[in-house]
Order: sequence, then C-alpha cells, then structure tokens
Amino acid sequence: MTNPLQKFFRQPAIYISLPSAGKFWPTGTIDLSQDGQLGVMPMTARDELTLKTPDALMSGQSVVDVIKSCIPQIKDPWQMPAMDIDYVLVAIRVASYGEQMEMTTKCPKCSEDSPYEIELPALLDSIRCPDFSNPLNLDGMAVFLKPQTYRQVNDASQRMYQEQRVLSTVGDSDMSEDEKLRQFKQLFEQLTATTLAAVGSHVSHITTEEGDVLDPRHIGEFLDNAPKKIYSAVEEFIKTVNDVNKIPEASIQCGDCDNQFTVPVQFDYSAFFG
Repeated sequence: MTNPLQKFFRQPAIYISLPSAGKFWPTGTIDLSQDGQLGVMPMTARDELTLKTPDALMSGQSVVDVIKSCIPQIKDPWQMPAMDIDYVLVAIRVASYGEQMEMTTKCPKCSEDSPYEIELPALLDSIRCPDFSNPLNLDGMAVFLKPQTYRQVNDASQRMYQEQRVLSTVGDSDMSEDEKLRQFKQLFEQLTATTLAAVGSHVSHITTEEGDVLDPRHIGEFLDNAPKKIYSAVEEFIKTVNDVNKIPEASIQCGDCDNQFTVPVQFDYSAFFG
C-alpha cells in the first residue's frame, strides 16, 4: 500500500548548481538534470544523529550518508571533487536550518566571546571551480592538475590526524631517548609519504616530448625523485590554483570592546549541523 502520509514527506527546499558543473565526476556517480541542477532536501532526524556519531564522522561515512540522503542524485559522494564538498554541505545546511548561521569566537583583544552571523548564500557564491586547464610548464614537461576526490581528502586528513596523535603520544611517553628517536624517524617518513601522496593526488597527468604520463605510480615516483626546485614549483602551483576556492574570512566587531577583526570560516561538521 502507498503510505497515506507520503505527501507530507520532505521535498527539495533549494536547488543548486555545483561549482564543478558535473565535471571531474566519474560516470555513474551523479545524476544531473538537463539544466545541471540538484534538488537539496532538508536533513531528517536520522541524518542529524548520523552526524553526531564520532566514529562515522571521523571515517567520513556519516558525511557520505547524509549527502546521499539529502541529495539522492549524488550516487557516490566519495567521488565528489573537492570544490563541491563544502558547497554541498553548506547547501544542506541552508535547506535544513535557513540562510543564516550563528557562530561564536573569542575577541583577540579582550578575550570575550563574540557572536557573529554568516550569510550562507554569500558563502555559496564565493565557492568557485579552479581552472585546471592551464598547466605548469617546467623544464621539458607540462604538469596538469585535477581536484582531489572526497575520499582522497578524507583519507589524507585521517592519516595526518593519526600520525600527529602518535607523534604527541611518543613525545609524552617514558620510552628511552633512542626509542623516541627511532619512533620519530619512522613517523617523519610516514608524514613525508602522506605529503607526497597528497601532492600526487592533485596531478592529473604530465606531458613530455614522449607523450602523456597518466600512471599515478609513475607520477608519484617522479615527485619522490624530482629536484626540490621542481617539487616546490608543483606544490606552489597546486596552492595557487586551489586558492581561487578559498572561503573568505568573516569580519567581526566585538560587542564588548568594539574591536574589529577577522576569523577564518572553518567547518566542524559535527557542530556545523547541530
């Protein structure tokens, strides 16, 4: 039987066009309408509880589950290109709670709590797709970039978090200095590997006189063995391209001392939706 309450089920509250316009999404991971828009439904109570499950939030699975729940046209959020991640989550926030978001920070002058409000539609307008069409031209090669996927972003964040946590644990432990040095050396190697992997995940392909190099293993080996000057140029190029998508800071005036200052807008997803 058809549920007689079905007409009261949630419906899309807003419609959005992704910064990527559907580019960089593998086939079958998103179902865009002809006009390129996605309907965004408000979260359910189950979705809110999902985002408050620490293990699922840490693994990224809760974010994936909520995106699939609120935007069914997104079939595999793990493959979502990086510039769409915050855009989609802000849109879900707008659909669920409205266009304003209240936040609090400490005034750097008087240390009192300063509440402020973020206009989320303006935030959405500030998120754009970087231009990946122009390469970085180096000695005899052209390096082309691509966006990271949500899985790559999440995996890198998890590795960095775990490595930093182990680093702190080793530093505070009672183990011998020789053992600490051995552990620090191992952690440094892991951190280096994580950084190299993150840089490599931004590289789409490298064109040389012999043709295009597409194999991620070959690109990773190149980055691991390239002169520091070339590696630094690639790293800086990635930063320059991605900076177009940098979310602007919020301007605040302290209600206690009238001090004016800015703070970066950062998303703690467990608090962002609660």
